[in-house]
Amino acid sequence: MSTECLLWQWSLLARLVSVSSFFDASAEWLLALGCVLAVTTRSRRELESTNDELRRVQSTLRAMVDVDSLTGLARGMYDAKQQARGHVATRHA
Repeated sequence: MSTECLLWQWSLLARLVSVSSFFDASAEWLLALGCVLAVTTRSRRELESTNDELRRVQSTLRAMVDVDSLTGLARGMYDAKQQARGHVATRHA
């Protein structure tokens, strides 16, 4: 084989290696971005689920605060009745 032929083959091989390296790097970046997207989507779903649960619990707590568990009356109505009877409702901080 002539020197020119060998140089041409090495040149072709060098181009193939550089193109292959570019595709490998691109594929690795795409895989990394896909993983980040998957983790982000999963985290967002978990946060939305937790927020929904917190809203439900907050609603339940508001209902518990607004209604006197002993009488079943709304707190505002209970306090108004106590004040009408001359009892002063005391609230402890």
